[in-house]
Amino acid sequence: LNQIAFGYDVGAVSQCLQPIERTFRLTQLQTGFVTSALNYFAAAGALMVSGALLDRYGRRKALIAAAWLLIAGGIAVAAANSFEALVIGRLLQGLGVGCSWSASGIYVTEIAPSKLRGSLVALVDVAINLGIIVGYCAAFLVDATQLGRSFSIAPWRVSMGLSALPSLVFMLFVISLPESPRWLIKRSRPIAAKRSLQRLARSEASDADIDAALASLGETVDETSSWTEATLSPEGGYAALLGVVQQLTGTEAILYFAPTVLPGGSKRDKFLGNVGVGSAKFIGELLASYMADSETALLGRRTLTIGGSFGVCVGLAIFAKFSEDNSALPLLAA
Repeated sequence: LNQIAFGYDVGAVSQCLQPIERTFRLTQLQTGFVTSALNYFAAAGALMVSGALLDRYGRRKALIAAAWLLIAGGIAVAAANSFEALVIGRLLQGLGVGCSWSASGIYVTEIAPSKLRGSLVALVDVAINLGIIVGYCAAFLVDATQLGRSFSIAPWRVSMGLSALPSLVFMLFVISLPESPRWLIKRSRPIAAKRSLQRLARSEASDADIDAALASLGETVDETSSWTEATLSPEGGYAALLGVVQQLTGTEAILYFAPTVLPGGSKRDKFLGNVGVGSAKFIGELLASYMADSETALLGRRTLTIGGSFGVCVGLAIFAKFSEDNSALPLLAA
């Protein structure tokens, strides 16, 4: 749900960007900063907030902190009365996104069985892309119905405020989530780790199975590194490089600025173009998670990474070639 909130924000901002720009009379530089600020602050959240919270206070509390930040950020953006207030709201949202992204991935990795781990981690990204589509649709419907106008509230404020709802719902469920057994073992709390394993285990699991899993966790925890060591390791460098290169392709810019850069037309046409982009991304995530981690293992992760990068290059080239052609809108969306 936290990742859906992140995706919702991406979709809603894309649809609401032009009315926000008019409301605050933003320059192009300010518009670009407000739009991309979420990613900048998310990086800070992942590095500073998540690292400390994850290692010191646990995965569950990090998820709760992320939810609070996302709720506060959504409300702050919706209530902003100046460019500075808008930036503060985006700061809170970005810190929440960074914290949530890190905590969600690590939490799922640590509680999931090895055969399901890849697919479940991929579901984090699937949730983001589902949220993007929901954000597109919700913002379009709010604008079409002029929801909030009867209370003298601009529709874009309603759309941005709704981003707090998924995190609010998440807060109601996260209370019942068990803490990561691996983190509890690392903090020398074996009794709490066993209780957590009992809650996570399947109903047919015996006490012997749980004890064996607990012993296995104790052995592997000794081999794990700290947050800092993992970040500075060669593997951490490769992971960071992949993330940076993915962002540098410019695909995120298309998600945010699609209504501006897609061929001219009505709000409905631009909305359909947005949904086409988001749907293509969502379907790609589903296919990738299945092909990389299903029992049939149709394709490996390395092959999918290389193939996906090639597809991005081709897609960007097509976009650059036909971005001024109205008849090419379905092709651009794909």
